[in-house]
Amino acid sequence: MSSLILADGQLASDGWTVLDNEAAWPESGHVVVSLARWRELGKAPAGLEIAVSIPNTENVDEFAAELLDRPMLLLEIPKFADGRAYSQARVLRDRYRYTGQIRAVGEVHVDQIHFMRRCGFDAFVLPESQSVDAARRKLDEFSLSYQHAAVPLTTVWERRRAARAPG
Repeated sequence: MSSLILADGQLASDGWTVLDNEAAWPESGHVVVSLARWRELGKAPAGLEIAVSIPNTENVDEFAAELLDRPMLLLEIPKFADGRAYSQARVLRDRYRYTGQIRAVGEVHVDQIHFMRRCGFDAFVLPESQSVDAARRKLDEFSLSYQHAAVPLTTVWERRRAARAPG
């Protein structure tokens, strides 16, 4: 069984149901649909909260505006070494100011969680093979950064500049 961990290190229960493309719509609840199904639908049926799962092969610039009101986007990571979902998350946060939850699903490794969070992911579905405790430690592994990221963090340069400022 996979675990859902949030960017603040808390474990969460997952109240979302993934619908196949051919599945009937439930009358109410929280459902996750594929990008293709969402684009066919165009808007959420009454009584449903809909999140969208996005393959890492998609160019988010082509449809981001259609998804900005969705409460959650799932970015798929099919392979450990594939970083396209990182770019998707960064584009959604920086260029489109997406404020909903961006959830990493697929081959999520604890060694990458800190960097995923820096790109804008704020929830991670850990495969059974990954340790929740290790993931929590990785979220706070680095307290300093040299570059700005989707997660606000004062950079080393800014700290040095502030320390040298007269005052």
